[in-house]
Amino acid sequence: MSKIRGQGPQHDQQCLLAGIDITAEEAGKAPMTAEEAKAASQAAARLGGSAGLASARSFAAARGHLALPFDYVHEEYPLGRWLVAQRSKERCHLRATGTAWPPGLRLTELDPWWNPPWHFPWQRHYQQARTLWQEGRLLPGQHALPGDRDEDEDLLTVWLRRQCARHDVLHPEQQNLLTDIGITAATARTVTASLTTPTLGEIGLAQARSYAAEHGNLAVTDRTRHNSHPLGSWLLRQRQRAADGRIEPARLAALNALDPHWNPPWPLAWQRAYHRARAATDNGTLTSSERRWIRTQAQLWDSLNPAQQQLLADLGTTGPAAVPTQTRTTARHYPPGEGLPHARAYAALHGHLAVSIHAHQDGFPLGRWLVQQRRKARSGLLSARTLQELTVLDSWWNPPWPFTWQRNYQLARAAHATGQPTPPELDRWARKQTTLWHQLHPHQQTLLTAIGPHTPHSR
Repeated sequence: MSKIRGQGPQHDQQCLLAGIDITAEEAGKAPMTAEEAKAASQAAARLGGSAGLASARSFAAARGHLALPFDYVHEEYPLGRWLVAQRSKERCHLRATGTAWPPGLRLTELDPWWNPPWHFPWQRHYQQARTLWQEGRLLPGQHALPGDRDEDEDLLTVWLRRQCARHDVLHPEQQNLLTDIGITAATARTVTASLTTPTLGEIGLAQARSYAAEHGNLAVTDRTRHNSHPLGSWLLRQRQRAADGRIEPARLAALNALDPHWNPPWPLAWQRAYHRARAATDNGTLTSSERRWIRTQAQLWDSLNPAQQQLLADLGTTGPAAVPTQTRTTARHYPPGEGLPHARAYAALHGHLAVSIHAHQDGFPLGRWLVQQRRKARSGLLSARTLQELTVLDSWWNPPWPFTWQRNYQLARAAHATGQPTPPELDRWARKQTTLWHQLHPHQQTLLTAIGPHTPHSR
């Protein structure tokens, strides 16, 4: 899942280059000015369709695929750039109409994966590996051993190791393609297990497993050390990566399995207090301070996240009605946040608060205001009144997973509720959740189940 955030002109240039299948590595090998790139694209657009198709047929007949680099010339014809233009046209047609692009069907007959749903450089690397396999130089179970190969093949070996490590999160069709060259799920596990030098991430995950087995949770402070390992600071970095959408899916799934609330949307101090109260409740050693904390949570019940309420229910707390009424006066009163009226108006119209950072409501910058409130909530600085109101408006206004996911979910939910056709890019997102189902947070799974049918049961 990628993070949607303004990243400057350099990122925009990188995205444009990726759109014509130029990776960072290729850009370093063959730098191209903006004028040269524009001229190349215009030249490719002017090329005749019949000549391009004839060249594609010739290449596919000789090689069996169309996974070419952008600057590849076949029999004096710039076939690579022509195919880049065709892929762009097909994607634009699909976004605009949601139907197949007729000229693309002729290319599909030559190579079913000439325009795959995954990043195109993956397909080029795969075809290089397939060539080695057809030549008998790529044997199942030996993908982790570079052997006596040249530099390009060593780079391919690194790529193959990465596919073995990521096998479970690849697109099902990518997995099928790898199976065709001898890399099954079992082979991938064997190759990954043969890499005996653990990475820092693997060491951190191993320590997290050890700590969770001993304590039953991962609600540690930033300074916590476990077996001399700085587990607290490692988990802090994982939470930051999860918030930015940069954490590896397999690692995220593993942490969610160890503790579904290892990265809560509420302050981590609350989670630590909860686990202290739960341990004391289980042991029958509740102190007066822990009882007072439980009573306070009951009084603040309506301002808590539904997941917090479920955790408290495990302690026998079900809300204010279960606690004797106490009259207390406070010396401090917090006025309502200036954005609350606009948040109420937006939620009344849309039923949620998963808004873009650029969103405005009646002229008010609601998106930026909500970003600030999420930051305050995570650091424990948001007033109880504002927290309560926002939670009532949208239980998942501050989710523990990347906010981009929540926005896509609400778009899918709206399409499901209205019965309108789902846009192609949103439909692809929904199908991806099926592939990544076991790596999602349990609450994400619950949300998706409510709108179906993108669950493992529909596969």
